[in-house]
Amino acid sequence: MGNLTTVGLILSMFGLVQLVFRIPLGLVSDISGNSKIFIIFGFLFMGAGSLILGYGDSLGILMIGRALTGFGAVIWVLIVSVFTRLFSIKKVVSATALITIANGAGKAISTFMTGFLNEWGWGGEKTVFFAAAIASIAAILLLLTIKIEKTKPMKFSLTELSNLFKKQEIIIATIGNGIGMMGLWAITLSFLPVKAEMLGAGDVQIGLITSLHLAAFTLSNYINSRLSREISIKKRVFSAALIFSLGNALAVIAPTVFWLFMIGIISGLGYGVLQSTFIGLSIMKVDISQRSTALGFHQSLYSLGIFIGPWLGGILADYFGINTMFGIISIFCLAGLLVVSKLIRD
Repeated sequence: MGNLTTVGLILSMFGLVQLVFRIPLGLVSDISGNSKIFIIFGFLFMGAGSLILGYGDSLGILMIGRALTGFGAVIWVLIVSVFTRLFSIKKVVSATALITIANGAGKAISTFMTGFLNEWGWGGEKTVFFAAAIASIAAILLLLTIKIEKTKPMKFSLTELSNLFKKQEIIIATIGNGIGMMGLWAITLSFLPVKAEMLGAGDVQIGLITSLHLAAFTLSNYINSRLSREISIKKRVFSAALIFSLGNALAVIAPTVFWLFMIGIISGLGYGVLQSTFIGLSIMKVDISQRSTALGFHQSLYSLGIFIGPWLGGILADYFGINTMFGIISIFCLAGLLVVSKLIRD
């Protein structure tokens, strides 16, 4: 097994676990009407996974650690569901953009600090994983002080579930987000840092690439939340797909680390709009009592892109080289996202 294939396999565990567990979690949450307890356990798993990644010394242990962080990330389904209850249906896309801003800002800050912690932290490279575990504990303590209203427990039949999952908006949003995630995780979040290291970048520079991407991601979500409702979902997806794909394509020819900074920014600007728009589309015509299940379906299947991206990217990079891999993934994602934009009905 090649080195890049191994890296891709470990990273892909994050998406694989989400693929398996997001639908069951959303369903159980809607049936019980209680999201808070599941969110708390999600942060607990994130902290445990972070420590295992920091102190693990074998392929199997690292895969387990990555899988645990993926299991913790499953609660994103519930966080979005709880937050969007505070808004009307007409403002769902804006609401998902707002919660994604918080998500992006947290990621941007953490990745920016990663390089400094790796180089100057008291525990070396283990410091960042310890810090992640502390952050998880802090989130749990905060949640214990917050009251999250329970929803009326829902009873689902197989027919209701089937009808819910057949909604055209959910299917289109899921396919689009899955394609985008594949490109995001194959390029920006997995192998762009590998190329940066090949070009001589240090830990701080590598962390800055991801931080700039996430900062741009956060900014584009803010812009998306402020856009007039007259700008249709179809137009948002089409425009954002072009910007996102431009960033991916530039990765093929980037000659210096500076260009990788620019790629991170361009990619973030495009994908920020794509993700919040697709999430909003997936629940736009779903009753509040069924949103966690709908989001579980949507986010579970788009997690297939988080799994396939690093896994396939690693294989292609080992066989054809990392730049050729960037090109193949970029072309596929652009074509797929353009088709999805054509299928959206406003």
